[in-house]
Amino acid sequence: MSWPTPEVPARVASDAEVPAGARRVAMGAIAAGWVVAATYARGTYPYPKLGPRVVDSLALRMWRGRQRAVAVWQDAKFDLAYTWSDQHPIVKHNVTTLRAALSGAP
Repeated sequence: MSWPTPEVPARVASDAEVPAGARRVAMGAIAAGWVVAATYARGTYPYPKLGPRVVDSLALRMWRGRQRAVAVWQDAKFDLAYTWSDQHPIVKHNVTTLRAALSGAP
């Protein structure tokens, strides 16, 4: 199955493209010593029950030493987040547990 070409392939996000919730998570992560990179994309997403639709997505990719985290917003709403390291398995988070994980000691 071929998928439509994204309207906007993933690229560095402008400040205007970062939702307020993502901005708060990023600022907290930076304060706790994480490096944060935000990317924006716009393209078709395969919603199982609704069918495909075009969405704006913002991903925060974060790292601190050997720790990694990623969080995604779709259409300015929090969607998913994960943290992991070579010492810890992948953990799925909601926005509240993500903030706690990012603010913890390295």
